[in-house]
Amino acid sequence: VDVEVDNPFPADAEFQLSLRTEFVTESGAPAQSKMESPIEPFHLPQTKKFRVKSGETQKLKIHFLPFEVGHCSCSVGFFDAKVGEFYIEVQGTASKPSPIEVIKMTVKAEEEEKKEILLPHKNQLMEKARLWLDQRSGQQGKLRPAADSVKYSVRLSSVFYKCNESVVVYASGKGPGSGDKEGAKAGKGDGKGGGSGKLSLSFHPKEPGIYPCTVTLTSAMDTRIYQIEGTGTAPNTRAALNFHTQARRPITQDIPVTNPTDKDWTIKCVLTQKEGRNEFTGPREIVAKKRGASGQALVTTYPLQFSPEWVCD
Repeated sequence: VDVEVDNPFPADAEFQLSLRTEFVTESGAPAQSKMESPIEPFHLPQTKKFRVKSGETQKLKIHFLPFEVGHCSCSVGFFDAKVGEFYIEVQGTASKPSPIEVIKMTVKAEEEEKKEILLPHKNQLMEKARLWLDQRSGQQGKLRPAADSVKYSVRLSSVFYKCNESVVVYASGKGPGSGDKEGAKAGKGDGKGGGSGKLSLSFHPKEPGIYPCTVTLTSAMDTRIYQIEGTGTAPNTRAALNFHTQARRPITQDIPVTNPTDKDWTIKCVLTQKEGRNEFTGPREIVAKKRGASGQALVTTYPLQFSPEWVCD
């Protein structure tokens, strides 16, 4: 972030920069970091000198790299022994990180689908942050490597999914076959020598539709997000219809289709008849309208017509 800084003094100044950070609540009250080893979220340029001529404005680049969700505030000090000193306050808000992976699940309504999510021991977003700190901020060693085992609490945003309340991710050599009894509960390695764990997730839709879910894993080391795109499909439905009519007199049967979701359905219809026969006709596709504003499911009908040219079965 480029912050414009005015020199309020009647003389040119070469300020020494200082930085003090604290975590705060949404209302601005002091708060404690939830990380085992808190990392400073604000960073100044490597040079600690900042020159501003009298009455002029210069831009100061402040880097904001938060490692946990929440609010934080920093006070940047400008000090020149010959001219004076002043402070500016910068506030930052960190939202949840981007999803590590988007996972799709599909199952028929009222049935259950299970999925095992492989959780690598190394968080690639954290690895990128470590590299940035090492290369640009000169703060080697500030970000500690992940422990041999990290326990995450798990939170789901949808009631249509179920999983354990916690999961443990192990480093390579600490999982199955390592002699660690507790490690035997973890999954196989991630193929990169980094170790892993597994989260078993079940999906049980009540009716056809789209069921999004955010899986949030939180530990004292980091926060991970997995996005689930679940689809509940309509169960197979079979019905027998009998048509009785006179030859060359068409008869139509409306077949109801109920759409309880918040999106229109485009339904393709295929009629399979004996070779050379075409007594049955109907549109190739219909649009089943989404549920109404009141939440009531709407019913769309498919008009199936039987029009025999002569006596037939």
